[in-house]
Amino acid sequence: MGELTKTRIYAKSINEGFEKAKKYFNKDFSELEYKLISSDGEGDKKYLLEFSLKSSNIGKSGKLFEEVFLDDFEVMITKNKMKAYILVPPKPKKIDRDYILELLNENGVKKGIMEDKIDLLVHLVNSESKKIESTFLVAEGKPAVNGYNAEVLLKSDEQQEDFFVEESLDRIDYKNIKKNKLGIVKKDSPVAYYNPPTKGKSGFLVTGEILEAKDGEDIIVKLNENVLKKNNIFYSTIDGLLGYKFIGNVVELEVSNVYFVRGNVDYKTGNIEFPGSVIITGELQAGFTVKSGENIIANTISGEAHAKGNIIVKEGIIGSSHAKRCKVRAGKSVEATFIQFADVVANEDIAVKNLIRDSMVVTDGKITCLGKPGNIYGGVFYATKGLEANILGSPSFTKTKIVVGASAKYVSRLSKLTEEKNNLEKSLQQILNFLGSIEQRMDSLDEEKRKVVNRLIEEKKKVRRNLYHIYQSMDEIKSRLKEGVDSEIIFHKEAMPGVIAAIGEYYLELNKLVRAGKFIFNPEKKEVEVVSLK
Repeated sequence: MGELTKTRIYAKSINEGFEKAKKYFNKDFSELEYKLISSDGEGDKKYLLEFSLKSSNIGKSGKLFEEVFLDDFEVMITKNKMKAYILVPPKPKKIDRDYILELLNENGVKKGIMEDKIDLLVHLVNSESKKIESTFLVAEGKPAVNGYNAEVLLKSDEQQEDFFVEESLDRIDYKNIKKNKLGIVKKDSPVAYYNPPTKGKSGFLVTGEILEAKDGEDIIVKLNENVLKKNNIFYSTIDGLLGYKFIGNVVELEVSNVYFVRGNVDYKTGNIEFPGSVIITGELQAGFTVKSGENIIANTISGEAHAKGNIIVKEGIIGSSHAKRCKVRAGKSVEATFIQFADVVANEDIAVKNLIRDSMVVTDGKITCLGKPGNIYGGVFYATKGLEANILGSPSFTKTKIVVGASAKYVSRLSKLTEEKNNLEKSLQQILNFLGSIEQRMDSLDEEKRKVVNRLIEEKKKVRRNLYHIYQSMDEIKSRLKEGVDSEIIFHKEAMPGVIAAIGEYYLELNKLVRAGKFIFNPEKKEVEVVSLK
């Protein structure tokens, strides 16, 4: 392999370039020739140097710097004409600033001249300083700065928390990591800001040419009826969901009362709370909650749904078991194909197509289940305006309790009050058991024990007051159970043993299968009876 005779080397300084060349050729400096190719790079590639071996028949012995570098000052302009350098010879003559300025002018350097740099160079040369760089920057151009395009910036909620920690990082509530409050805006609040386009600023080259700059471009902003602009600020006129699209130079900004979930409500979305309607194309999964200020429309609900308006479910409202029922609350009506293992409450009608089973369903309106098979069984059903289905009960005689009339909501309330009463009575008994006769011996107790006993005495009084109010409410409800006995429970095909029909304060439990009929209240007999539909 022949001897290497020439190479180009990048370096951050001239000296570093020589050190690299020395190692590359394995030669002493005195055996190398040097040429500066460029010095407008950055960092480790600031300089590009070309090194070659001296031929044996030219040159003379001596110091490399005396042979390779310039004999006099020269000007070098970078290819992009943004910088101009003075190349300093190894043994520079004394100079003044006019000399450098004239040298620059002769080489076409017209603008961006750095007077302070020239003064420093003159000082270093004339003081014979050894710290002079061989390539000295003395002029620099100015790049053109284009104007910024107009833009619409969404307002961010800096106080929003992405998730909540209960006690430690091991107990993060992952269901709330994405709470979907991004995009939710309040009435009369700013939702976005308009930044107008800016003017461009021209630049120049060291040779004097002007670099033209472009002005920023404006954009077209389209607003829907729920957004208004005032002094470059966009405001929402309703509580709703902020939508933002940017296509080309057109920005569409809208606030709507509908929030779309394309897919399931699960760990990817987290719990949702939205002032308008919520549409879920998939399932509201178990363990997750959706709260809507208007309507909820979903394919399936297995979690918890609260709507001030209607709840419409394409498929089913379905929990996993009796102990793990899903929970649905509607300010208006509920519609679904089927309901199973659910706790459903509505202020208006509940219409189910195929089946309601093993659930508690409560409404101030009417419950209907008239599809195929149109069966209701297992659980408790309260319907103020009546209930209508094809089939009531099941062949296995599953207990199915149906309460209709004005009494329905009272029975539901009475059930909850009874549970509260039982819990309070249990708490009261525990307090009484603990206190025993200790209240009679207060004087013999130390201060700490007296504080504990006094707290329990106050709690006892509080529990008794609450119980008194519950007893009053229960008595009032019981007196109203006699009202509204004109509602009916209709079954178009059959009602099976195990069905309990309650109207007012009276009820009837079937012990045999009955075909096509209805339960009504007979005011003369003061009882619930079944009459045929035929």
